[in-house]
Amino acid sequence: MATASETTALQNHGERIASLESNQRHLATKADLANLQATLTWRMILAVSVATAILGLLIRTP
Repeated sequence: MATASETTALQNHGERIASLESNQRHLATKADLANLQATLTWRMILAVSVATAILGLLIRTP
């Protein structure tokens, strides 16, 4: 059987873990980061494509 001090230590440990978990709810998950990475990748591809097309038109124009 656990002593009173051990029981108190376990309760404090549980409270600290609960506090840490509640503080991390606003952080991004791995799925959020993967979605952001995919979105930014496509935006970069689109931006480079548009810039290339515009520069290609400017260079061809006499």
